[in-house]
Amino acid sequence: KTLTNVFNAAIQDVFGEVEVSSKNSLVNKTQNPKHGDYQCNAAMALFAALKKSGSLPPTIRSPQDVSKAIVENLGADHPMVSDLNVTGPGFIMCRISASYLQSHLNTFLEKGHLPKPAVEK
Repeated sequence: KTLTNVFNAAIQDVFGEVEVSSKNSLVNKTQNPKHGDYQCNAAMALFAALKKSGSLPPTIRSPQDVSKAIVENLGADHPMVSDLNVTGPGFIMCRISASYLQSHLNTFLEKGHLPKPAVEK
């Protein structure tokens, strides 16, 4: 959920509140680890929703442009994700950053358990 929240926040920052209907989950593990740890699959559905609503920004001409805008919003120094890149028709591939993993490992070693994820209400 946390990684999904990261991408949802970036999408809202860039495109505002957009209703996206998709049968697939927003973030999935990659099928091939050499491409990254996870992939965000939102670009195609988001592009279609923006186009349908008439709120497509003039700089966005394809699902790849949607993905590039999300990646730019997240930035190269995001505390949770690293190695962000756009592949194919707009998939965003990423890795969980080493510093994020290290902080969770340190918490586990200090407290004997991992922190519970924040639950949205």
